[in-house]
Amino acid sequence: MFNHQLPLRNGVRPVIIFFSFLLCLVLLVTPQVRGVATEDDGITQGKELFFQGRQTYYSAEAPLAQVVEVLTAAKKVLGQAKNYEGYYWLGQTEYLLGEVAETMGNQPEAARAFTESGKWAKQALEVNKNSSDALRLLADTYMRLMNYRGSLYMVSHGPQALKLLKKALALEKNNYTALNSLAMYYINAPAIGGGDIDQGIKALEKALHSTEEFDNFISYVWLGTAWQKKGDPEKAKAYFRQALTIYPANSWAKGLLEGCE
Repeated sequence: MFNHQLPLRNGVRPVIIFFSFLLCLVLLVTPQVRGVATEDDGITQGKELFFQGRQTYYSAEAPLAQVVEVLTAAKKVLGQAKNYEGYYWLGQTEYLLGEVAETMGNQPEAARAFTESGKWAKQALEVNKNSSDALRLLADTYMRLMNYRGSLYMVSHGPQALKLLKKALALEKNNYTALNSLAMYYINAPAIGGGDIDQGIKALEKALHSTEEFDNFISYVWLGTAWQKKGDPEKAKAYFRQALTIYPANSWAKGLLEGCE
């Protein structure tokens, strides 16, 4: 350590100042080069806005237009980050915007948002090819776009989605969001495409080990859907009611419960 009480000889002070400048420059640049998020990247703020928008959307706490405003702000902030986290959370945000657009009846905007989400998921995977979350997100976009791209897309991308989800879980067996997504695939896909309601139920029961209420909500909704498809409306209603203990005003869960009664 330098003793700042000692006098500096001629020429030493400029050298120290120069190297101090270089050190500051390295500290500022290095995190971005390594792909590590910094305060200026806006990751923390962007994620907070994303979670705020998701909470507002699923709990029906505000008009959908307000949800779109919050998520649009999240996109703007996250767009500053040119790293894995920025790409992944941009993908998450676009995906949620797709869900909101569907609820608003704007199918073209939903298709656009799910497509953009997939692009960001691929960008994240270019940075980290073994990201369980990015693999799951890409699979989710494939499944959602099946509603917009027709049967040929479904035939080609259905198996890809299943493969991505299995890889995501091989990398992280306790990725509860991926377990929920895998269950959705099993419940919705035809048998010839790997569909299996019982396998879906098993995946959802594992996913319920998550400590995140949002994960649990999705698990309950899809467990209800699975049991409804299996012809057991009482079990289905029980799970839909469980979902509504998390988001009591959620129109999706309420509509599914009403459909069983």
